[in-house]
Amino acid sequence: MNTAETWRELLKQIVSSTKERKRLADHLDINAMTLTRWINNQSDPRQDNLLALLDMLPDYRQQLIQLMKLEFPQYFSEVPVSTIPQDIPSNFYYRVLKEYTMLPPHINATLIPILIAQQALGHLDPQKRGMAAIVVMCTPPLPNGKVRSLSILQGRGTSPWDRFINEYEQLFGSESPLGQAVEQGRVIVISDANMRKQQYPFHTPTSPWTESEMALPIMRHNALAGCLYFASTQHDYFTDELQEVGLSYST
Repeated sequence: MNTAETWRELLKQIVSSTKERKRLADHLDINAMTLTRWINNQSDPRQDNLLALLDMLPDYRQQLIQLMKLEFPQYFSEVPVSTIPQDIPSNFYYRVLKEYTMLPPHINATLIPILIAQQALGHLDPQKRGMAAIVVMCTPPLPNGKVRSLSILQGRGTSPWDRFINEYEQLFGSESPLGQAVEQGRVIVISDANMRKQQYPFHTPTSPWTESEMALPIMRHNALAGCLYFASTQHDYFTDELQEVGLSYST
């Protein structure tokens, strides 16, 4: 499939099977004939359909993006980080408080982290360049009162991550930036994969395509309870401005 010179040619190769064509059409809520029209250059997809198509084809994501940029550069113009709002929308606070007061504690223990991960993900990655937002909590302490590791509670992602990350079975210890964020009670930022290998050689991120990372400690009842963790496919993504936004969600 590396011989394709346009995204339309590549899409034609991808949907050569009727099953795959139907799968994409159903997910995009379009007629299969519409895919054929895109392939034959008889019509152009809307931006939202084009981005949704990328989410459905993670194995071809980077190749498709490079080819799509040739025809639709306006769809992939990057929003400067400086333009991302610094404040959490007030209606989000209202929604969290409403759920917190109306639902029993055992449901809130799962729902609130989901709401935070979803909102933070959309806030810090508005163009869906590729990010995961994960709420990580301390595991139950040992009889001596020591916490030995952190585990994923809930998370959400944009492609190439899965949309739902709550089923990942992964523990993080003090050798990870997540563990250091909790131990030290401060924000830990890794700018790229090379920095991670040097400073945290035993840390395995949630995915192999992770470049930059950010871990922010979570306080609960005046005690450190875990951290809010972000991973991005972009180098040097978590600027000082985005660190401040992240802190708004973790505190």
